[in-house]
Amino acid sequence: MALYSFTCPDCGIEFEKMFTRVSAEPKADCPTCGSTKPKREFGLPAKSTKTTSAVPMPSCPPGNGPCGTYGCQRGG
Repeated sequence: MALYSFTCPDCGIEFEKMFTRVSAEPKADCPTCGSTKPKREFGLPAKSTKTTSAVPMPSCPPGNGPCGTYGCQRGG
């Protein structure tokens, strides 16, 4: 996959478009004015990952009542 940035010479908008295949000359129509002449600015390869990283939940400090931490399991 590749992410390309374009600038439309007709209306001046900048936009990005993701392509499933890396192409030497990717083409994209302007989403604002419909022009078929946007100029490609640059491209970045995109890699999908199959792993996810979950943000760990903070643990509650010692005590008996709710600590106020998001996700506190001690109730309220």
